[in-house]
Amino acid sequence: MRREINTRLNRSITISKMDRTTAFLTLVASDTGKSLGAHLERDEAIAIRDALLDIYPLGLLPAPTPKAKAEPKTLTPQAQKILGYLRTHGNISASEAATVFKVRALPRRIADIKATGVNVTSEFKKDSTGQRYVRYHLAAA
Repeated sequence: MRREINTRLNRSITISKMDRTTAFLTLVASDTGKSLGAHLERDEAIAIRDALLDIYPLGLLPAPTPKAKAEPKTLTPQAQKILGYLRTHGNISASEAATVFKVRALPRRIADIKATGVNVTSEFKKDSTGQRYVRYHLAAA
């Protein structure tokens, strides 16, 4: 028999592996992944679970505190080089990034640059052989 109670604070209280005399009580914080478990007498496990629910009745728990905002992301050296190139030349393609800077994952570096708030647009083009590629442009502020 398994009985689980989920609370609004992303916590769960679970009684599992219950038999006639013993039970395993687990308190899990889903937001952090930390858990506390104990193998107890069946009656003790039920009493602890009920006591926790008396302290924090379902639906009456305080709202979770908002998470602190992350610090502004700093650019990797490769992303800094790409951003500098965009500022001086205005645009770049994956083949240029690979040749000039040895950057093999230009879309990832562009995503890193965008995460810092810089407006970069992409344009799909075809070369003289008909091969499609993407050219990234630094958008005007």
